[in-house]
Amino acid sequence: MIPSRRNLLISAGGAGLALLGVGAAFAATRTPHRAFAPWQVSPADDVRLHAFRHAILAPNPHNRQPWLITLVGKDEALIHCDLERRLPVTDPFDRQITIGFGCFLELARIAAAERGISLAIREFPEGMPEASGRLDGRPIAHLKFVGEAHADPLFSAIAIRRSVKEPFDTSRPVPSAAIEALAAFGSARARVSGTDDMALVRDLRALTWTAWMMEANTHAAFKESVDLMRIGKAEIEANPDGIALGGPLL
Repeated sequence: MIPSRRNLLISAGGAGLALLGVGAAFAATRTPHRAFAPWQVSPADDVRLHAFRHAILAPNPHNRQPWLITLVGKDEALIHCDLERRLPVTDPFDRQITIGFGCFLELARIAAAERGISLAIREFPEGMPEASGRLDGRPIAHLKFVGEAHADPLFSAIAIRRSVKEPFDTSRPVPSAAIEALAAFGSARARVSGTDDMALVRDLRALTWTAWMMEANTHAAFKESVDLMRIGKAEIEANPDGIALGGPLL
């Protein structure tokens, strides 16, 4: 069966509430309560739903949440892409959406391990996308919840992760020790790296700024992003996906 998004959220308990990094006044008056209500119900016992309630918090392009989950038997699942939730202009080759699914699968693995269950992941079990590079109706992954696993220290970070929409202090280098500490969380499936080489940092800043300006000045791409902006409480409650813009000023 394919669980609905609401049912997956219902199985999430209160985990999603930690995503609200807001001031008290905003929380009291403009929090989109309807959008978060399903998170306030106790989670189900099925380890798959436990894993997926965390996996749907994965970062994904424009927060499109393209996951389609089919539960198979008692310990398996198939993951598909909702092809209507892709970004044909800003992500024409489905590169970003594929990265989002990688994040989804990794969070599912971490959450299953918290219950002591190992997650066997088989990517593209019916074959890779065609030469065009775009995803199709075939499954992204086949999952089997089997065996034992040790808890992952990153589990506690899942519910508090958020996109920081604030300026960074670019005059203050990131300490090498901090980069090394982050890199230590890498694994065979997910590599973490960073650099304190300021020459490389400057090159990366220039590259990303050029890319942003190109996208911002391409009408179709910019419009695709603007159309997915959810501005203020009413829009966020009506459309919990997309780019949420909330806060005291909205």
